Amino acid sequence: MGDEKITGQKSPVGTLFLNLCLLGCVGYFYIGQWQKGLAALAATLILSGIGVGLIVPIVACIDGYMQAKLMTEGKALKHWTFFSQSA
Repeated sequence: MGDEKITGQKSPVGTLFLNLCLLGCVGYFYIGQWQKGLAALAATLILSGIGVGLIVPIVACIDGYMQAKLMTEGKALKHWTFFSQSA
């Protein structure tokens, strides 16, 4: 689980806005990185309890944008690739 490759065409800007506006996780669901989305959601909720919950959505925006951009270039992702990493 998590080793399968994720391919397709996804909007980098759409992914960025979904991660920014919706707890840092919905953009990951959109591009197919479900495990990373669930981890981002948990981290956002936990860090919100100590007042720094916006850190995860901001990092997720950048990461999600870069991951979706790789997908539009025809590169495959895995569930736990980050930033400029592809499968």
